[in-house]
Amino acid sequence: MESASMRKLNASLLRALAFIGSLFCGCVDVQAQSALPRFEVGPVLSVVHDIEVLPSADRLAVGGRFTINFNPHIAFDSDALITTSRGFSGLNTGGRLTQGYFGIKAGTRWNKIGIFGKVRPGFWSYAEVITGQTGATPPMPILSRFTYPAVDVGGVVEFYLSRRFALRYDIGD
Repeated sequence: MESASMRKLNASLLRALAFIGSLFCGCVDVQAQSALPRFEVGPVLSVVHDIEVLPSADRLAVGGRFTINFNPHIAFDSDALITTSRGFSGLNTGGRLTQGYFGIKAGTRWNKIGIFGKVRPGFWSYAEVITGQTGATPPMPILSRFTYPAVDVGGVVEFYLSRRFALRYDIGD
C-alpha cells in the first residue's frame, strides 16, 4: 500500500509534469487585440483533481480547446478532456474520466496578455461506475458509464507568445 508521503510526491510530480508540458502546448491563431482571430483551436494538458477518487486524486488529462471570439472581450469557450489513467471503480466514480465544458469567457486583452473570467456549464462522465452486481457466484460488479452535470467558474490568464501561439492558465472550480 502506498504511503501518504509517496502519494503527495506523486501528485507533486504530476503537477510539475503538467506545468512543463503546458509550456509546449499552444493555441493556433491566437494574436494580440489588434488582429484578433475569429476562431482559436489548440491542445489542452491538464491535471484533474477529483475529490471523489481515492487514494490518488490528481490525474493527468489531455484534450482540445475551441473558442469563437465575438469581440476582443467576449468569447464562446469550450474544451473536452479525457484522463490518461483509469480510476478505481466505485459507486459514484470509476474508470477514465471524460469532461467537457462549454460557455462564456469575458475579460480584456492587452498586447501580450489577456485576463478573463469564465462561466461554463458541462459534464463529468466516468466510464466504469459500479451500478449493480450479477447473480452469479461469486457476484461480479456490473460497470456502466455515469455522467454528472458540472459547472466551471473561474479565471483565465493568456500569454500571447507569438502570432500563432499562446500559453493559457485556467483556474476553476
